[in-house]
Parts: sequence; structure tokens; C-alpha cells
Amino acid sequence: MKPLSGAYSDTQIYCSFMASSEATNNLTDCLISPWMDAGNVIDYLAKNPDSDRFALLGDVISGLAYLHDFQPAIVRGDLKGANIFVTPTLTACLGDFGLSRFRDSQESTLGATTGNTTGTLGWQAPELFDSLVDGGTSRPTRESDIYSFGCVCLELMSGKPPFAEIRRDGTVMKAIMNGQTPRRPVEDLVKYGLDDKLWAVMEKCWSHEPIQRPEIE
Repeated sequence: MKPLSGAYSDTQIYCSFMASSEATNNLTDCLISPWMDAGNVIDYLAKNPDSDRFALLGDVISGLAYLHDFQPAIVRGDLKGANIFVTPTLTACLGDFGLSRFRDSQESTLGATTGNTTGTLGWQAPELFDSLVDGGTSRPTRESDIYSFGCVCLELMSGKPPFAEIRRDGTVMKAIMNGQTPRRPVEDLVKYGLDDKLWAVMEKCWSHEPIQRPEIE
């Protein structure tokens, strides 16, 4: 290791470097992912609106099914369009596994406990907010992954996040806890695949009771 001229004598830089080194030592595993020039699936569809959205959803289903069928099952956690990337062969793949964990584990697959960090607000299942009421800890489950998948369907078909019409995070949280589900877009998106049949599946994914949600298979 060669010191950078002038920088190694700076106490603040040295302390920052040592703090980062100590934090890195606490990691049990690291993931290195290839760079995806096409970006995440939402950005890709914004630039390529005529792409086969059902094919991309099929890729997401395959990836999520692989994780859920793994022994022991892996809970994805924080499933959203921004964490789904498009490969050079135009296949959608799941990325950013920082909140993923084995189903029966209290730790993420990267070794850091999830605690109350359960994902991105609008994509979270209502039961993940229970800790705000009882002071406990809520962790993602396969059922909460299914709820998030319904939100991903909405994203891919409309290009908008769930609850896009609500501006305040607190209002979104309250709506989800009260059983409100994402609103169906007023635009005619049948050309993209958002018909009554798909919307019915999405509504099942958003069932307030986790046991009533479909399995990814």
C-alpha cells in the first residue's frame, strides 16, 4: 500500500480511513456485482417504453422464486424497481441484497442485523409497521416480499411508484396501516399488460393478511 502524498499526514483523513477500515472488518461477506449499463428496470422502461414488460416481470418472478425455494429460504426484502437491473441480454435481475436474509435468521445475508430497517416505505407490507405500534421488531418475510412484488408490477406497468399521489411519507404509512392499497392508474395501460386480470393478481398480493397472499410459484 502506497500513501497518498500529503494526505497521510492529515489527522482527519487518517481517522476517517481507520473508521472505515474498522467498519469493513465487521462485514462477514461482500457482494460484487457487474455494472449494468441499462440501469434499473424503471429507468430502462422510461427510455424503452415498448419493451416486453411481462417478460421482465417473469424474470423478477423467477428470481424471487429461486430465493424463496432456497433451503433455507431467503427473504429478499426491499423489493422495488430501483433494485431490479437490466442485463445486456435484456433480462431483469434482482440486485442490492443489503436487507436480504434467511427466513429463520435475525440477520441479513451480509451479516448486519435488519432491526427496524425493513425496506422502502411505499413498498412495505402493513405488518412491517407493527413495530411502530408495539415497540418490537418487524422483519421482512416471504409474504411481505409478495406484497412488494405487487408494487413492482404497478411500477413496471405505470412507471410510477405506489401511492404516487400521496406526497407525505407519514400519510403513506398511515394509509398502508389502515389497509389502503395502491390506487389503480387512471391511464389506459392495457397496451402494457395492465388489464383486469393482472390487477386482480396485484390486489391479492396486497391482501392485508399475509396468509391470504399468493405464493410466488
